Amino acid sequence: MLSEAEALQALLDHARLLAGSESVPLSDSNGRICAEDIIATIDIPGSDNSAMDGFACNSQSISLETPIAISQRVTAGSIPLPLKPGTAARIFTGASLPDGADCVVLQEDCRYDDQTVSFYSMPVCGQHVRYAGEDIRQGQIILRQGDVIGPAQVGVIAASGIDKVHVYQRLRIALLTTGDELLEPGASKQTGKLYNSNRYALTAAIRQLGFTVTQQRLVADTLAQTMHEFMHCANEADVVISTGGVSVGDEDHVKQALQNIGSMQFWKLAIKPGKPLAFGLIGDTPFIGLPGNPVSAMVTFLIIARPFLFQCQGIKNIRPRQYKVIANFEWQTKNRCEYLRVSLSEQDGRLYANLSSKQGSGIQSSLSESDGLVRIDKESTISPGDMLHYLPYHSLMNLPL
Repeated sequence: MLSEAEALQALLDHARLLAGSESVPLSDSNGRICAEDIIATIDIPGSDNSAMDGFACNSQSISLETPIAISQRVTAGSIPLPLKPGTAARIFTGASLPDGADCVVLQEDCRYDDQTVSFYSMPVCGQHVRYAGEDIRQGQIILRQGDVIGPAQVGVIAASGIDKVHVYQRLRIALLTTGDELLEPGASKQTGKLYNSNRYALTAAIRQLGFTVTQQRLVADTLAQTMHEFMHCANEADVVISTGGVSVGDEDHVKQALQNIGSMQFWKLAIKPGKPLAFGLIGDTPFIGLPGNPVSAMVTFLIIARPFLFQCQGIKNIRPRQYKVIANFEWQTKNRCEYLRVSLSEQDGRLYANLSSKQGSGIQSSLSESDGLVRIDKESTISPGDMLHYLPYHSLMNLPL
């Protein structure tokens, strides 16, 4: 069996950028991936300006409790006149600082009327001033190729005056679920049949990660049908993913189908849940065959397929965030690393991982009732109080901002 690290590296060694690029309006760029560096076209802020409502003055020409004239009123968006020596300017948040002024005094620290102002505290050069370019300088790279654009990034791009963004097109993924035992939700229940949950769970995960699902097909348990669907989907998608049919039973046809129409590496991974997994090519189209058990399918998709798909999408940061949490349970592993479904609880400011009640690969409720996964190395013994690597679902199932 390949280790998890060996399998993932083998997959990434075959990964290449599969997505084309396009320009989209800034308003449609959230959740997209930069296809080129984005360069600031202006300084942000564009001029020295006031961070507060108050009075702009020259700190060297002020005496406490001595009234001075208010020579002008400066609002945001207006162009101030140079400050007359020995005077102050009434100024509001975001307004440009007049030439000759070096600070802003809060209005709460002043006594003033329409004509004069006096100060309760001595002004300090630079106080409550936002300097031109202190946030971003013209010519600075504000986002790099491969960065994910989120709401905060949209704001920075907009502040630079850019209205169109060059992004990668969404990776097109065909999703196949195999098995004569599967029914679509809404169909009448039949003895010996199961509702096709993998199709809907994985479609939701694929879309949440920013990809497009181009095909959702149910494949019958025959070699001919498996080959036909694989070839059809390979012509319509950038990547083909299937669930089920990757074991070695008489009705598991994925291995033979790939050998007949393409090339493949058939893996047994030292990972639990998720031992059977296949990777290969249908023509030039990458193929990933996930296990059929619902938890195994989702875990291997998130841990093994997700980084591969991110790299094919052009995403720079392909590793999910992980954190340290404290075990609140006992566990022992054998010859495979294990991903356990856990919920978090807080005690005395520390986070504890609590096992979901059942950890079987067919227990779908263990996914919906948990907060994330903890990874435990093979041949390990875990006791309460041990530190664990925790991967939250909100990190695994979303783009890496």
